[in-house]
Amino acid sequence: MALLVLGNGFDKACGLESSFPEYLTSIYYNTTLEKCKDIIRYIRTNGTRYGDAMLTMNSSYDGFNKVKYWDIYFSKPHLIKMSEKEIKLWSDFETRLNLFIMGIKNGGIEWRNDILTSRWSDVFNYPSNEGMLFSLALRLYLTHRTGQEDIENVSHNKLSELLLEDLKDYEKRFGEYIRGQQANKKDYLANAEKWIKALRGGDELEYLNTFNYSDLSSLLSSKAGLWHVNGDADTPIFGIDYDTEGGHDYDPWYKFTKTYRRLELNGSKVCYPTNRAFKKVIVYGHSLNKQDYNYFFALFNRLKLNKERNENGYSIVFAFNEYGDRSLEDVKREQVEGVLRMMRAYNNQVLHAPDFRLMDILYCNNAIRFQPVSPRL
Repeated sequence: MALLVLGNGFDKACGLESSFPEYLTSIYYNTTLEKCKDIIRYIRTNGTRYGDAMLTMNSSYDGFNKVKYWDIYFSKPHLIKMSEKEIKLWSDFETRLNLFIMGIKNGGIEWRNDILTSRWSDVFNYPSNEGMLFSLALRLYLTHRTGQEDIENVSHNKLSELLLEDLKDYEKRFGEYIRGQQANKKDYLANAEKWIKALRGGDELEYLNTFNYSDLSSLLSSKAGLWHVNGDADTPIFGIDYDTEGGHDYDPWYKFTKTYRRLELNGSKVCYPTNRAFKKVIVYGHSLNKQDYNYFFALFNRLKLNKERNENGYSIVFAFNEYGDRSLEDVKREQVEGVLRMMRAYNNQVLHAPDFRLMDILYCNNAIRFQPVSPRL
């Protein structure tokens, strides 16, 4: 019996345009992107024309009626010349979300100062200061959402509530996009079936955990279970990791963790983990980024990685293939490095045994393998 764990690389391999850059440049998102550009033009134009007199005119601006601040924040590559790393993978997206949330959480009252000291005239005087531009965009957003010019009165609780509410709207629109993608890609399910068959080999698939939002339920037997780890197209989850956030349930920013968001969905069709034991776990198409350690660490605990395997012990297979301009060796090297980082973090954070030679034990027990896969589509 096998557990198959699928990352976004699976949907990409099956022909679905499900990456964040593809979403951002899609026809579906085009209207929203144009509205984001209008907001940036508004800030730049009025910063030049009216200077700081514009500070008392914020409440009359209605540019955020159909655009959320997350649209502005994540559309940066198409709004300004980027000085920061472009979002290419979903792990990049989650890292950027984490930086934003932690910046506000750990900054205390200082996040308000960044906004309050941002002057409209500075957009003209310091046009290369992209941080100033997006601080003003956040100021506009808060004024629009709260009806308050005095941002000092917006508490962390209120800000986190607004941002989470708008993030759920942002997620919902992406879910609609994925449903449209799957409906339009007529060969998606046929390709997915071939990939699943190649990945499981001769093993019977008992359970499928997918980080994608597409629907694979029609390909599974009645005996096979399905868990959408981060929600399905009806209720997608974009979140940060438990450990990075700190895990305090009294902290309003804790609600942005995947742990909390999954608890919100508990009992629904998209939140259905299992306590079954697996002899084989196959992982494919996943970046193994630390934002998803919350899932993998729980899986490793279930497998009891720190214990000696018995004759019916498990094995973990990290499957990979070449894609784009990445050669087979390049992808394998990235997978090995990702697994090493993840196991080192598991040693430190869960086992609390940094000197424990987990990878040596797994390798010598033939419990971990890296395997190329290439189905015929």
